[in-house]
Amino acid sequence: MKTFLRILWLVSGIALILAGVYALFNPTQTILSMAILLGVVTLLSGIFSIAAYFTQMGEITGAGWILADGILDVLLGVLLLFYPISAFVANIFLVLLSLWIIAKGITAIFNSTLAKQFDRFWYLLLIVGIALVVFGVLTLFKPVVAAVTLSLLIGIFLISGGIEIVTRWWMVQRFRSTLGL
Repeated sequence: MKTFLRILWLVSGIALILAGVYALFNPTQTILSMAILLGVVTLLSGIFSIAAYFTQMGEITGAGWILADGILDVLLGVLLLFYPISAFVANIFLVLLSLWIIAKGITAIFNSTLAKQFDRFWYLLLIVGIALVVFGVLTLFKPVVAAVTLSLLIGIFLISGGIEIVTRWWMVQRFRSTLGL
């Protein structure tokens, strides 16, 4: 069961990367359908992160960040799936998106400090985390600019988030193999 959940966790990262590539190459359709697309991807990512937390919480330090990340993903995913066109979502979408991006970045930065102890590629998570925080702050304080370039920002964010999850998955696999698990 744990192997299956680890595979699903990897699949969620790959799905984020594919959704990001789609957003970059289909800006008009992305703007029209981004709430539903983002809702599905974040809901799945959240479910898999929560599952990863419960199956690996005793094996990795800082697993609570994985749980917090998963809960935020599920909440945002449900909101976007059930209220994609409502005035509420339209008015606060950029704020929610900004906070979500910043939270993902902080999680990646925190995980990079943990990974530094046992993996020489820890800096990949740090770079992705910093990029996510910068994108999040940009969309939070420049909503007009963000609205104009939303498809590009979402594409880059999804790809970065997917890389962060795939990198975290890879590091956990390497860590587990060094322990003989």
